[in-house]
Amino acid sequence: FPSHDKVGLVVGYEDGLGRLSGVVGSVTVSWNGREFGISGFTDDERRRIKELYPLGAAIRFKYVSLTDDGVPREARFMR
Repeated sequence: FPSHDKVGLVVGYEDGLGRLSGVVGSVTVSWNGREFGISGFTDDERRRIKELYPLGAAIRFKYVSLTDDGVPREARFMR
């Protein structure tokens, strides 16, 4: 599948569940008038995510396509 990449702003964090309990599971990003979660971080990044990507920081992500509502499908953090 082709992928696209864009830059959004960090607006929040979601706690991890299960194996990721105690660290950040995903980052909430604002892009193009939409907010959605992005995952794909390493365990080390998850432990330090608020330091590495504080609220308001720009973050690059990739996605496969957009939903009918304009939300990126399969949005993942880009290294």
